[in-house]
Amino acid sequence: MGAFSFTLQLGASELQISGELPDAGAHAAEMVPVYLGIGEVLLETSGQDSAAAGMAPSCGPKCGACCRQLVPISESEAAYLRLMVIPNLEDDHRQRVERRIAFAAEEISGSGMASDLRSLPSEPDRAKRQALGLRYFFLGIPCPFLEEESCSIHPLRPLACREYLVTSPAVRCAAPDAGGIVPLAPKVKPSYALILADRRASGSNGWTPMIMALISEASPEDRRITDPEAELGVFLSQLGRG
Repeated sequence: MGAFSFTLQLGASELQISGELPDAGAHAAEMVPVYLGIGEVLLETSGQDSAAAGMAPSCGPKCGACCRQLVPISESEAAYLRLMVIPNLEDDHRQRVERRIAFAAEEISGSGMASDLRSLPSEPDRAKRQALGLRYFFLGIPCPFLEEESCSIHPLRPLACREYLVTSPAVRCAAPDAGGIVPLAPKVKPSYALILADRRASGSNGWTPMIMALISEASPEDRRITDPEAELGVFLSQLGRG
């Protein structure tokens, strides 16, 4: 493994970021902990700046309404969840997650939405994507990692989950069609940066709804990293977009 260290400017904050890269030839999923670590630093700093400006998030433990949304994750994160997160859970935890994945698959199949959800990354119309996301929300399918209205893999959760924060009363998130939800937009969106990086690397759409990645019977994409430092550079170059 190789060490990395760099300075990143975020608003008035100068961040020193360091870590370890996987070896050349590693699966793309093995880069994800690097992106999660960088994303956490960026989002925590952004959140501190917002709180100092009087915009503190209202989200907290056992606030799981947003965990029924259609979460967009990068292809790398999809492989990470399936290859590195779920297999390494404690047996009873893994079995509960797998049962909830099977339940979600049955619910999605019964709703008739499976085809639309699979093709969602190719849908160019933002309004149609949002409408489908709302339809999915009202199916009420909890994220398979949700336990007692809290994330059971919180330190390992995808970037998009880390970015979704609101300043309005958290209870309003249970009825997104009623209005009154005030999102707290981060200064940067690491989730989108990783989607763009994956798009460049694979030539695909770069993302998938998390639930569709989890219920898929196909093997995760087997993309290997020839130059981890270059991969990191592409991700960093995409920060600030979106």
